[in-house]
Amino acid sequence: MEWIGLVLQILLLGFFLIWEGYNKKKGENQALKEDSRDINYEGEKGKNLATKEDIAQITQQIESVKNSYNKALESHKIELQKEFESHKYIMGLCHSLDKTLLTHISSCLKAETKKGIEDCDNDGALLMANNKLSSFLNTYKNRYDSIPVLHKLRDISDKIDSDYMLFKFMKTSPINGEVNEIPSERKQQFIDCLNESMAYFIPALVP
Repeated sequence: MEWIGLVLQILLLGFFLIWEGYNKKKGENQALKEDSRDINYEGEKGKNLATKEDIAQITQQIESVKNSYNKALESHKIELQKEFESHKYIMGLCHSLDKTLLTHISSCLKAETKKGIEDCDNDGALLMANNKLSSFLNTYKNRYDSIPVLHKLRDISDKIDSDYMLFKFMKTSPINGEVNEIPSERKQQFIDCLNESMAYFIPALVP
């Protein structure tokens, strides 16, 4: 009977050892699973963190480019506005000068056409109007001399005004006494050039 008890003890010891080995193996497997889960979690966490940092960096770069573009665009708009205002001022000034020139040309033509019969030999009004025209064209010759008809007008106007200042047109009229009379050929040349100059700014209407 003693051997039976011994056998039982051996069997129980074997089962115990097997059970302990099983639990130990199970514990190791559980630890490996937990370690693997922790490693995967940390890896995913690291990936997510890296992704967030990349997105933040890319967003920051986009915002920086956008800000630089907006600043450059605003600066360009300011420069364009300045250039526009400058051109606007120059165009306004040129328009004002041209308007004044047309007024002087018109004054000369009116001085000739409004003469009455009694003033037919008196060009005093025309000469005074031309004096202002000549002064204006000489002051702004840099603008108008590039236009042939206006250059010609300045030359004719200048010569007439110079002779007027030297009293070369002075004569005694039987009707009006002392008057200034421009020789007919020179006056006609002057009137024709005045009309050509007027037509340069105000072309004839096409029927």
